[in-house]
Amino acid sequence: VSGIHANAPFFGLAFGTNGKLYVNRFAQYLDVFDGQALLSEYELYPSGINPTDVASGPDGKVWSISSAMLVSMDTRAGMARSLNSVTGYGNLTFGPDANGDGFSDLYMSKPGSIDIFDGRTGTLIKNYLSGLSGNGDLAFSRNGDTCYYVSNNWSTGACIKSYNGSSTTTVYAAPIFGGFTSVALSSAFGPVEARRERREPRRVKARLSD
Repeated sequence: VSGIHANAPFFGLAFGTNGKLYVNRFAQYLDVFDGQALLSEYELYPSGINPTDVASGPDGKVWSISSAMLVSMDTRAGMARSLNSVTGYGNLTFGPDANGDGFSDLYMSKPGSIDIFDGRTGTLIKNYLSGLSGNGDLAFSRNGDTCYYVSNNWSTGACIKSYNGSSTTTVYAAPIFGGFTSVALSSAFGPVEARRERREPRRVKARLSD
């Protein structure tokens, strides 16, 4: 890929609904690629706040997270930006609708817990899972029933765990002192946007009289 910045590490990437690739870059930037070259860059955060992960929603918004702020950029409205103050989160992904509005919500991970935020407004809905140790990146199964997440514990080793809404299972345990950074599924959950039911006009066949 041409046009990338030298000596500037990237953190997190996601494809938008427009087919472009959005990548967080160190020192508060979001870069946009078309698969071959850098198209544009946006300054998301105040200086000194570095992004760590990015996710794309079904409504054209791209969400970026840092330890102090959640930012959305609307790709359908000239990349209009909105800010939400958060604390301690490092990873995020879209998952099942948690508040019944028919729209996928954001699941965000921080040390000790995974919380759910509204997928359109970025406001906190509720806690999803707590009592975790060294949790990091997360991903949902295609049907949204199971959440897989990284659990790094430098005393007991690193694990990939799953949570189905009622119980937690260790999917894979790495050797002691091992560490995972990311998790992804080849057939992952696809965010959905609430849509109004479309009704076709009623067609009535005329009957000719004798």
